[in-house]
Amino acid sequence: MRTPLRLLLALLFGLYLAACETHSVGPTDEVTSAISSNPSLSGGILARSQPLPTPTAVPTPTSTPEPTQAQLRLVIWWAAELLPTPGSAAETVLNAQFAGFRNSPDAPSLIVRAKRSEGVGGILSTLRSASRVAPGALPDLALLRRADLPAAARDRLIAPLSASMPAALRRNLTPAALALGTVEDVVYGVAYLLEVQHVVYRPAAFETPPLTFAAVLDAGQPFAFPLGGEDGVNTALLIPYAVAGGQLADEAGAPVLDEAPLRTVLEFYEQAVAAGLIGPEALAYHTAEDYWDAFLDGAFDLAQVDSSIYLTSSLQQMGLVAAPPITTTGEARTCLDGWLWVMTTSDPDRQAGAWRLLEWLMQAERQAAFAQAMNRVPSLESALALWNAGDYGALMATLLANDTPILAGNSGPAVETLQAALEAVINGEQSAAEAAEAATGSTPS
Repeated sequence: MRTPLRLLLALLFGLYLAACETHSVGPTDEVTSAISSNPSLSGGILARSQPLPTPTAVPTPTSTPEPTQAQLRLVIWWAAELLPTPGSAAETVLNAQFAGFRNSPDAPSLIVRAKRSEGVGGILSTLRSASRVAPGALPDLALLRRADLPAAARDRLIAPLSASMPAALRRNLTPAALALGTVEDVVYGVAYLLEVQHVVYRPAAFETPPLTFAAVLDAGQPFAFPLGGEDGVNTALLIPYAVAGGQLADEAGAPVLDEAPLRTVLEFYEQAVAAGLIGPEALAYHTAEDYWDAFLDGAFDLAQVDSSIYLTSSLQQMGLVAAPPITTTGEARTCLDGWLWVMTTSDPDRQAGAWRLLEWLMQAERQAAFAQAMNRVPSLESALALWNAGDYGALMATLLANDTPILAGNSGPAVETLQAALEAVINGEQSAAEAAEAATGSTPS
């Protein structure tokens, strides 16, 4: 009964995948239709059953004649968050890029399917399910958020890319973008479009740019940071803690916190509370969206924001200035998130076809054009140079030149303890010194 049961499970999973699709159009190699209004570009799912390799695995040779690149059909799962609005400039740009690839000599045909990024039916969740019961339903390429990359690598859902990544592409990624796609020194993802944390301020409220804790306290202006955190510790605490030399894990990977850096950061928030610059209500701010309208209305003169919100809001026209996140020293470091291309296939020919598509989409002019149209930050140094963003582009280049960015998606006992310490200080339950001592003493080892 095992074989019929397995076939039944695969059939049911195939029906589940079909139910997750919002549209479907044909034929299989037509990708010039609007991707946003037709998230499933073509019919059918490519049947494959290759297992995911370890970083040192070598694909098993096969006696079956390999198809030419022109005969390949690549399946791509496109993150719904990156679907252009129907009729938008971004849709026009992306359609033109796919059409150009399709018309290039001997190009593989494409099946592009829109998938939501998170939750049940999201890309990571569906990769897990398909790898168990319907490996033939797996894509060749998919877009993942950074937070999902370590789990996908750990569960062997995606292929290591360190050995196969074209050298020119690797050199062209900004240092921070390359780090974004790396897990334990192995490249598993190719950063495509980025989301960068920084601050925005009204220059009339600050005599000098508010780059340090001291500058913020001296100005005495209320500010809004996402202090409630989202899925772990908030970035307004994590960034300055890391700049001050704080760690979240020791060399063996065990969770750890450092008392002196933590105390320094907590003292800033302790003084900000005492000066009335923030209060307990700040802990309800989990993302910049929670206070963004209030900031634009003038309730605050300084706010932390991500690049996507900034670019969508056209803030330069409002006399607002973007700057690096606030830290103890003013060092320009950031917390980085974004969408990464990952591969599930270990087949050399399929990987070659996938790399060909990625090199096409990530050619500097194409990436810069799509990133600008989508209000996102490009991952390539050459695309940043072409990106028409003025001083903001220069700020992004500075932040992305750092090869040790703080990466999104931190979780675990250390970050939970870090967040709890901040909340205790802002709520007036402990002093900065007491909270730092308690946090470093209680962090599991």
